[in-house]
Amino acid sequence: IDGLITDISESKTVEENQVYIQEIHHRIKNNLQIISSVIDMELLSHSTQSPLSNVLSDIQHRIKSLGFVHDLFCQNSRSFKSDVNEFLTFLVTQIKDTLMNESQQIDMHVKTNGIYLGFDSLISCGLIVNELVTNAFKYAFKNQTMGQICVELAPVSDQTLLLTVSDNGVGLPETFDFNTADSVGLSLIKSIGKKLDASIGFNSDQGTMVSIEFKSADFGVN
Repeated sequence: IDGLITDISESKTVEENQVYIQEIHHRIKNNLQIISSVIDMELLSHSTQSPLSNVLSDIQHRIKSLGFVHDLFCQNSRSFKSDVNEFLTFLVTQIKDTLMNESQQIDMHVKTNGIYLGFDSLISCGLIVNELVTNAFKYAFKNQTMGQICVELAPVSDQTLLLTVSDNGVGLPETFDFNTADSVGLSLIKSIGKKLDASIGFNSDQGTMVSIEFKSADFGVN
């Protein structure tokens, strides 16, 4: 009987923790929606071509991707892991719908090899992909009407993953140096990479490919 009481008590504690965590995610999402609404109002008061409008739009992408992460974890609160493919497909589609010119045809390919990620790793991947795919749309296909962007996440070992984002665009300038680049997006990638103890590489032989190898103890494969 004592064992049964203990099991029931532990089960109740787990359920209470799940409800509590869901409530936290819900409140954070609401706060993100408020910030997003404020940015929307600010965007309406500026020209779509103004530098400030571009900065606000970039911030808007980041906020929406974070909000979707919280949605996923509310839906999967019992496992505390979420399907990376669902999230990244949503994210790159959102960026494509916002940034692709009407005269362009940019194909998107997402391959995640059945990987599920925990909250922290999913947010890190999402922010990195957001920056790299956004940069590809802005700079890789200038004066081009067709192209493709590929995002792939694959396991390297039991605790290591490899994230690659590639395009077949114009490639990086010869003067590009990731270590000295100081744009907001690349600075964010550096910061996340440092947090993940990641190895980051750039290749511009055919278009641009960025590879990020990082450790993650909270991933699984379906």
